[in-house]
Order: sequence, then C-alpha cells, then structure tokens
Amino acid sequence: MNVELLNKTLVKENLLCYIIHFEELDSTNNYAKENNLPGEGIVITSHQKAGKGRFGRKWQSAHDEDLTFTLTKKFKINIDNLHLVNFYTSYILTETLKSFFSEYPHLKFHLKWPNDILLNQKKTAGILLEIRNLNEEEKTFHIGIGLNVNKAMIPHDISHKATSVFTETGKSHEIEKILIAFVEKFYQCLHLINPEGKLMELWKNNSELIGKDVRFLVVADSHGEEAKVLDVENDGGLKVLLSDGSIKKFYSGEITFVY
Repeated sequence: MNVELLNKTLVKENLLCYIIHFEELDSTNNYAKENNLPGEGIVITSHQKAGKGRFGRKWQSAHDEDLTFTLTKKFKINIDNLHLVNFYTSYILTETLKSFFSEYPHLKFHLKWPNDILLNQKKTAGILLEIRNLNEEEKTFHIGIGLNVNKAMIPHDISHKATSVFTETGKSHEIEKILIAFVEKFYQCLHLINPEGKLMELWKNNSELIGKDVRFLVVADSHGEEAKVLDVENDGGLKVLLSDGSIKKFYSGEITFVY
C-alpha cells in the first residue's frame, strides 16, 4: 500500500489530520475505539484479520487486495439523526464507485438497506458504524468500511451473494486512488447530512429495493417474514407490506435479509 501517496494527498487542511497504517491488524474499528482516536483521521490495514459487519458477521479480506479502513469523524448531531451518517457514508461510497469505474458500463452499483453496496446484484462493500460520546453534543463516529476491490477468489460458500471489482472486470485496480476519491467526496458533500435536506431521496435513487419482494428474519425472535418494500423513510426505517396485509416499519439491527 502506498501510504506516502495517501499522506501526501489526504493529510491537509479541510481533510484528514492523520493516517495510521498497519500491514496487519485484527480490526481497524477496534483499534480506533480502543485507542480513543480523535476525529478527522483514518486507520487502514493491508490485511484485516478479524473484520466484522452487522450482527458480528465476519468480513473476509485479502492482503493488499481490498480496502479495509476506519474513518474517525466528529459530528455535532442530534441523537435522532444519527442514522443520517450511515446513509450518507453508503451513498457517498456508491457515488464514488460509480464515478471511479465509469469506464465500465456493465458495472452496476446499488445500495442495499441499510448499509451495503451491491455490484451487479452482489455485495461488494459493507459499513459498520460505531459511536463514542453518544450523550454529548459532539459525537465521535468510527466508520468502518470493507470494500472488495482486487480479491480474485470469492469463497465458494458466499460466491452467490458476494463479489469484487476484480471478479467483475478481470482487472486489478489501485486501491489508494479509490480511497482518495472517497475521502475527498466525503468531505466535499458533508452539507447533505441534514434532516431537512435531500439525503434520503438521493439514497433511494441509488437503491433498487423499493417495490421488491424480500424475505428476512426478525432478530428478536428469529421468525421469518415475507414482504414487499414500500419505502425507506426519512428516519431510516424500512416500511414494508407483510404477507398478512399489515404494514410495518423496521430499523437497522431489527431484521436481517435472507438470500
């Protein structure tokens, strides 16, 4: 990984204050939390050994092939609007990837509720957001991102639902340049994190979920449901029409989709 390029390009006024790189690390999110890292910085590793996503699911990464990092950022944000940071991050990452790989028209990037990025209908990136100082006006967000870029071998047991940019293009790509493009766009568009703004509408414009039939498990009691997605509302809730005709809204962490 070209850490020199990252520092030269991203550590500057109005962007990052620091970049911490490890050749190998269990989890960038854990490192950021355990060391109470300040805002406006990135922890990145060439090989993340114990990355995780929602519900503690393992995120598998390969050495120097994928992007695995945590962006630590401080926000003055009301507790009722915390979800906006999650939706903002996934939207910005999707827009970054669409722009970066625009020369490949067959690559179709879409958002999957609440925080995954799909490439040609398969998961290629996930986001895990953790928060410190929850009761304070200024909160510290550890935004963990795993992006399958140059992974050549997708494990057989998940190949039906996961992919990488390499798998879809047959070519390797510079992970440093993707990270630079993402960070620059992330800081350029912060005005979108506004409950009165258009963020959720922009997010929905990048999602194919609305109107689709889905199957999911309710985490509280593990029972299965089938439903049609009606909307993703401004509070981040997923509004669905259940098979019994009732309408219900679920939030991140309450359900998990079944493939």
